Amino acid sequence: MSIEDSIRDALERVAREVLAKHAVPADDPLQLLDSAKVAELLCVQEDTARAWLASGKLPGFKVEGHWRVRRAQLEHYVAAQAAGGTTAPDPAVVGADLALAMRGHRKAG
Repeated sequence: MSIEDSIRDALERVAREVLAKHAVPADDPLQLLDSAKVAELLCVQEDTARAWLASGKLPGFKVEGHWRVRRAQLEHYVAAQAAGGTTAPDPAVVGADLALAMRGHRKAG
């Protein structure tokens, strides 16, 4: 193995360790989702998700012109919609609803 190969391997290993250490867990409520991921999770077109974000139907904010939604806010929205949109969601159900939606979407895709 050449010195270049050894250096490349060492750098790749360090990069993997750094990324793993600082990665946001998929179930982190503070994780930011882009409009494409929101659309995927809600099983709608991305244009629809963007329109809902722009109208305020979905909670979100823009970062440098791109929509972002916190996972917890999306989970809250899904739970509120499942409850008819009129009652506060049960926090114990919020994560399960999104997990079921995601599982169903993966099977369908």
